[in-house]
Amino acid sequence: MIIPFADTAYSRPSYGLPAARVVNYFPEKAFGSESVRLPRPGLSDAAPSYTVGAGPVRGIYSKPGVFDGDKFTVSGTALYRETALIGAVAGEGIVSFAASASQLVVVSGGTAYVYDGSSFNAISDPDLPAVAGVVTLAGRFIYTTVSSDRYYWSAVNDAADIDGLDFATAEGSPDATVAVAVLGDELFFFGSDSTEIWFPTGDLDAPFQRTQGRRYTRGCAAAASVVQMDNTLIWVGDDRIVYRAESVPRAIGDAGISETLRDSANLAQATAFWLPYDQHAYYVLNIPGEKTYVLDVTTARWAEWSSFQRTTLRVQCATIDDGQAFLGDDETGRVWLLSADAFSDGENPITGLLTAIRPQSSGVARNFVVVLECTRGVGNADSPDPVVELRWSDDNGRTFGAWRSATLGKVGEYANKPIWRRLGSVKSPGRIYEVRITDPVMRAVRHLVSDEQRVA
Repeated sequence: MIIPFADTAYSRPSYGLPAARVVNYFPEKAFGSESVRLPRPGLSDAAPSYTVGAGPVRGIYSKPGVFDGDKFTVSGTALYRETALIGAVAGEGIVSFAASASQLVVVSGGTAYVYDGSSFNAISDPDLPAVAGVVTLAGRFIYTTVSSDRYYWSAVNDAADIDGLDFATAEGSPDATVAVAVLGDELFFFGSDSTEIWFPTGDLDAPFQRTQGRRYTRGCAAAASVVQMDNTLIWVGDDRIVYRAESVPRAIGDAGISETLRDSANLAQATAFWLPYDQHAYYVLNIPGEKTYVLDVTTARWAEWSSFQRTTLRVQCATIDDGQAFLGDDETGRVWLLSADAFSDGENPITGLLTAIRPQSSGVARNFVVVLECTRGVGNADSPDPVVELRWSDDNGRTFGAWRSATLGKVGEYANKPIWRRLGSVKSPGRIYEVRITDPVMRAVRHLVSDEQRVA
């Protein structure tokens, strides 16, 4: 009997259902109709990763054509260009970046700062109130304001030149603007319970106008959850469901993830970022105090990613530089390199865990042997004789037995299959297996195979 692993994370504790765990893995289509579970890449501190300031890393930005493509990092209360200190910024939490070819704007703590390659200063224009976010479109910088639905725009190609009359209001609904984003040639103003879409007009006095008939009756619960990726925008809606922007918002989070979002006491502080890797594109959503859920938009499957013995991933922002992903640590000033060659996060082991459910509608079956089909002979210098662990539950996941170990094989031992013997009897409703690997080795897996005999 082949017992497949879960291909998407699912947990509904309020209904007493068993959890399907996909932790630090992602599924990928393999040969035939089978899919494999591949380990997520590790966080490497090898060059060209770097450390700036005391942390946490509150934002990273880089873009081809903007200051030679250099990376700009806000660590703690300081802005760095690569590893060179540029200046101080106020506030805490995730920052907003926007840039033209000659100016970079950073918004933090209600203040907008502009860098022109030589100077770095707060925009002190009295016509600009406390700023919540910033984007660029049609040569102008657009600033949303704190606890308001009003936004301001700059002069063309001058982020610091804001006229007191250069503002408009996203007033289709009276809710305050939570976040702003650009998709193509449109502005999306996410309010607390609605979203408005505006477009550039070319008019010097009214450079942006609301698109008639394009208003979502769906807002945003967390400003930093809005991410542009896969030719769309993804965000956490005001109803605590993950959405994708289409002609109308399309829900893409399953009921289990929505339950976690509903239970979160700090959802407004949730953060998200886009992470391309190995022909996959991930929406990485950190839910404070809960979990990090990762949507693979290539397969439309969700997983849990965690690091440093936490239930969440210890990074909260990322940027892509020359095809390489750099991720900012949410505790220290470390900017990690995402690497397929790293089987640990720095010196910390990555725990990979998968769930497989073997149903039993009636009767009893003896479970003689369980074999894990996986990549074998993966021992290396850091872990010459790696192991994999198995445990199971016969009460629908309420309790599990002790972990039992089997070998993944020393280097070159390709025929050595992980096997567990004498696993007792399986009764209705069935058995839930969990497989765990913590050794720093390649840990790609396919499925479990069970040798059984029905006895009643």
